[in-house]
Amino acid sequence: MLPILEGFLSKAPNVAELDMVRQSVVILLGSLAKYLTPEDQRVGAIFSRLMAIINFPADVVQTAVEDCLAPLAPKLPPDQLEKVCPRLLSTLMSNSGYAERRGAAYALAGIVRGCGLVALKQYSIVDKLMAGLSDKSPKHREIVSDSPKEGGKKKLKVLLLINYVAAAVTSQAVMSKLSAHGIKLILPILLKVIDEDSAWRTKCQAVNVLATMTNCAPKQLSSCLPQIVPRLLAVLVDSQESVKKAGANALAKIGTVIRNPEVQALVPHLIATLQDSLADKMTCLLMLRDTCFTHIIDAACLALIMPVLQRAFDDRSTDIRKIAAQIFGTLYSLSRKEDLEPYIPRILPGLRSCLLDPVPEVRSVTARALGAMVRGVGESCSKELLPWLMSTLTSDQSSVDRSGAAQGLAEVLGAMGVQRLQSILPEFIKTAEATNIQPFVRDGYLMLFVYLPEALADECEYLRDTALHAGQRIIDLFSEEAVELLLPELEVGLTDADWRIRHSSLQLTGDLLYKLAGASGKGTTTTADEDDTFGTNMASRRIQEALGTERRNRVLARLHIARSDPTYVVRQAASHIWKIVVDNTPRTLRELMPTLIQLLISSLGSPIREQQQVAGRALGDLVRKLGERVLPEIVPYLEEGLNVEDGDRRRGVCNGLIEIMRNSVPDQIASFADRLTSPIRRSLCDSSPEVRKAGARAFDLLYAAIGLRAL
Repeated sequence: MLPILEGFLSKAPNVAELDMVRQSVVILLGSLAKYLTPEDQRVGAIFSRLMAIINFPADVVQTAVEDCLAPLAPKLPPDQLEKVCPRLLSTLMSNSGYAERRGAAYALAGIVRGCGLVALKQYSIVDKLMAGLSDKSPKHREIVSDSPKEGGKKKLKVLLLINYVAAAVTSQAVMSKLSAHGIKLILPILLKVIDEDSAWRTKCQAVNVLATMTNCAPKQLSSCLPQIVPRLLAVLVDSQESVKKAGANALAKIGTVIRNPEVQALVPHLIATLQDSLADKMTCLLMLRDTCFTHIIDAACLALIMPVLQRAFDDRSTDIRKIAAQIFGTLYSLSRKEDLEPYIPRILPGLRSCLLDPVPEVRSVTARALGAMVRGVGESCSKELLPWLMSTLTSDQSSVDRSGAAQGLAEVLGAMGVQRLQSILPEFIKTAEATNIQPFVRDGYLMLFVYLPEALADECEYLRDTALHAGQRIIDLFSEEAVELLLPELEVGLTDADWRIRHSSLQLTGDLLYKLAGASGKGTTTTADEDDTFGTNMASRRIQEALGTERRNRVLARLHIARSDPTYVVRQAASHIWKIVVDNTPRTLRELMPTLIQLLISSLGSPIREQQQVAGRALGDLVRKLGERVLPEIVPYLEEGLNVEDGDRRRGVCNGLIEIMRNSVPDQIASFADRLTSPIRRSLCDSSPEVRKAGARAFDLLYAAIGLRAL
């Protein structure tokens, strides 16, 4: 086979159409030759044949020859290499044509790649290349700049050349060959040039070389971009226009290597936001938040996204900080762990600041972002975060700081898993039980449990049990403080869409009410009549004194609504608590009526269908049980509800009228027809189509009950 291949190379015409064929033949010839022994005479002949065609003016052919020379070079006699290398270096420095000099560079690269680093010193290659770089002849400097293509094995020698490399093609060749070790050697030199007060031309060239690092392999790219982009942002405010232009071009270069189609569409907005630190970030953040990602966000994408988020965390606008935290929290489900880790040290200060923000919503979103970060990266990122959260939790600065730290700590502990949570909770409870601790320390530990309802909804039963036990323990220890801190969160949990949260919130609310009333929640409350109660007048007075009239009415009203919950265990728990803490159901309901009706109207107007159903059942149950005694009190509150500007509440009033007529006998409707007609008439003329539609349904029921009198 070898004679056939050699014959083709010697006889084939020198035309462009045969370049690809010639390349294939050379690759095959070199591939066959690397299996020959060093003693085989054909090794030298094939090497000579390859050297004869290295000057062919086609890059594909010269590249193929270089790849074939690498395995052949170690098999050649040392005396032959000693003759070839000086000749190639001489051709590099000669006035020959570009194809000959470039071919010599490729051949030299192949020989060095095959023989290893020892060839650089043995044949004085680096010394002669350095001398060529110092030469005034443009041709010498140009062709020496091609030589770094000799491969990624020369990390130490590239350090000697990097300060002189100016051509973009050369930089790309160097960077595409670098390994992680090579980047560790070269990157500090380039960054030092930018950080120090260097000459602007030197700084420009360093920025240009940094831009070519986008040609690195993805693994190296993820390690170098977090260090490169902050420097590029710094040069954007340089006093020298050329340096600023180089920085802008480098950012644009990073944008060109982004392969994620969703982020690619946002690149112009991201770069514009980075180039102008005073620009409005809201538009860019909203586009980023509202984008539906179907592809992974890689290192190049994060290089542009993370600096935008970092600046957003330092912005004065509450909305901008909140949106930035939302975006950051979602990145861990869209990116690789190793790509995100380098940015954590720069992002954490902004997250800490937002966690202590005066606005509760910003603190809540930031806490969830911290939890997502720990879930995505692991506990390694929480080594510095946890001590800071613990110290802030027990600081005497302000309750806002303690609240933010408590919420962040709750999310972080939840992200660490059930075992970690179970191991650390006893320590918290033991510290909280100590009688010699400061009030602000007790306040901080108690705040940690304010955010338990999220854990109470967890799919894992062990975590729910642990969270519930912790809540019960904290209520037992700090019942008075729990009224101010824990009870508001439990009230929110009573109306949550997740039945687990509603059930667990009910259990904790019951424990708190039992503690305040001095009653026991144990035992059965099963009776023939569901309105039979076991409460005492003394217990009711204790609850009212501890909670105050307004809060007591609100809690008991929500408890009564929960008795109509569609989930059986929730209904059962609510009924059990009601029977123990209430001494007289009819009297208590009349006392709760204003608050109860407001809550029912609000729920009836809710866009959540389940809340509408619960409120409808509760109102219907109220009308069925109390009938004519309660209708005179309910209808005026419903009429007042039509005066509010909120369209959902007005629609809730109409739904309330519908439930009243569905659960009343015709005689009751007829006796109250005059009071019912007025709100129905107003709803039919309402500006909201949803209210008019609900009013029409109410009119249908009224007409069915009283006939033409409704007209």
